[in-house]
Amino acid sequence: MTLKDVLGIIRQRWLTVLVTALLITGAAGVYAALTEQSYESTTILRFSSAASQSLEGGEAGYPGMDLDLDTFFVTSEEVLEQASAASGETVETLRNGTVATLMEGTRALRLAVTSEAPTPEASQQKADAVAQAYVAHLEEQMNEHHGQLEEELEGAQSDRDEALEAATDDSEDLFAQQQLTQALTEVVSIESQTTFLEQAGPPAVLMEDAAPGGRWGRSRTFC
Repeated sequence: MTLKDVLGIIRQRWLTVLVTALLITGAAGVYAALTEQSYESTTILRFSSAASQSLEGGEAGYPGMDLDLDTFFVTSEEVLEQASAASGETVETLRNGTVATLMEGTRALRLAVTSEAPTPEASQQKADAVAQAYVAHLEEQMNEHHGQLEEELEGAQSDRDEALEAATDDSEDLFAQQQLTQALTEVVSIESQTTFLEQAGPPAVLMEDAAPGGRWGRSRTFC
């Protein structure tokens, strides 16, 4: 069959060809309209060296602290409630459409907070809101622990002063000397922890804000 023959058949059956083409185009349009599109945006956080050491199981990290550094804390109720207040999204929507993933960094670990939403702007807003809420959550934990240390230091200094007075009154009292040594050691220990926290800085900081989301395809998570 030659090209001329094919063209002849098409001319004879042009109506059938036209209807078929219209049906295919219409079906594609209906599918696109019914298919829920989604977009993904990612905000990058950088953990401090101390936080990275804690995540990697090092003994250094933040001594005496139990920070919420594991990735599942990013979508915890406490964090998402803060993100919900900032973004206007419900906690459930934020949880269903957000994933946190650790990334290997040069000196410190990084965390990618990826959110999915029906529009590019919504995915950007969700990712930034969750990431910012998580950073604030860790900072609150740090501040709370720092406040506890200050209270402990005040008590330890009071105990030291009393022990010093007792040891000075009777330099031969071995028990008083022992109590003074313990009190001095406690003060130095708490001061060391306080100094470390002040020098270590926040556990996580925003490294890269999210951009408007890129198309992901059919939504699998958000509601």
